Amino acid sequence: MNEPERTEWQIRCAFNGFCKRTLKNESINAHKELKERQAHEINFSDLTPKEENQLYTCEDFFAEDKEEQTFFAGGKELSAKLIADAIHSLPEEKRRAVLLYYFFDMRYAYKYTDTFGKPQFVYAWKLVPTDKTPKGKCEDKSLREKVKEIQKDLDDGIAPVGKKMTVCQLYEKHIRNHANVRHGTKQGRQQLMRILEEDTIGAYSIENVKMSDAKEWALRMKEKGYSFKTIGNHKRSLKTAFYSAIQDDCIKKNPFDFHINTVIEDDTEPKIPLSPTQEESLLSFVKSDKVYYKYYDEPIILLGTGLRISELCGLTVRDIDFENRTINVDHQLQYSGKKSYRIEIPKTDNGIRKIPMSDRVLEALQRVLQNSESASFFFPQ
Repeated sequence: MNEPERTEWQIRCAFNGFCKRTLKNESINAHKELKERQAHEINFSDLTPKEENQLYTCEDFFAEDKEEQTFFAGGKELSAKLIADAIHSLPEEKRRAVLLYYFFDMRYAYKYTDTFGKPQFVYAWKLVPTDKTPKGKCEDKSLREKVKEIQKDLDDGIAPVGKKMTVCQLYEKHIRNHANVRHGTKQGRQQLMRILEEDTIGAYSIENVKMSDAKEWALRMKEKGYSFKTIGNHKRSLKTAFYSAIQDDCIKKNPFDFHINTVIEDDTEPKIPLSPTQEESLLSFVKSDKVYYKYYDEPIILLGTGLRISELCGLTVRDIDFENRTINVDHQLQYSGKKSYRIEIPKTDNGIRKIPMSDRVLEALQRVLQNSESASFFFPQ
């Protein structure tokens, strides 16, 4: 057994021992938890009839009450059925007013027609701002104030119903209206939706989201460890979603219309290319290392062409023109999850290009092709 194979065998043995210890400890914890539960729990099938009877009770306070409930008004006795029939005979608008006044804590109601021609209702505990809110009820605007706001929104062409949707609902609607996107974009959208669902801003009505709320959201994202670039991308997506709400006449202003670097510091570290000396040092290490020596040709190709990892992994035999010494780049191989891969074209036309090969890169590709077991891909997964 040569040295590289011995090293791999030792790593495999160490990992095998780690897995066995982990499974053993999990088994011990499971048995321990089961014993603790058995010491404090009992199955229903093990209860005696006397113990079963202690688990429920029957209320017989009204068991002998056979009489129908009646009400007295104006010196007359009225049955519940007579009142129900009278209310049912009223027109819908009057019936709603009676139900609201006598049976739903006397809330005031206002009916209006929205921008889509559909009837809508708004309710309030107070008629005018000087009225007192009933005891035990939440403080809210009066009906006259709400009607004034609704009328102003209708005059400005703003949809009072649409502005009530939450930030999550708005972003979900935006995703549905722009469904034709790449796989990577869909994954980014799923991440942003999870973030909104876990954050308080996701439950805000879009009419109540202020620019200060959007900036505080960005700060919370930073505290959770998201990078400046990720926060900027998600902020840009929300800005686009809110812009669509403005176009739909749901709101007037976009709370995400600000520069992200005015809220959080851009701590992105600039990418510094390797110097020729550093490149040679890296290649020398890979070539002499007992584990990584087998991957010596890959960094030569990457350093000599500037290919992305996904583009390198997606290279096929037809992409290499040994005669003209060029590499054709028009696709990339991306991981889709669950051990599956997909071929994607570049995002822009600039990603489609032909790269010339140096002598060193040409020799490396020839060695890879000679050692490759695949008839199509240079680097089979």
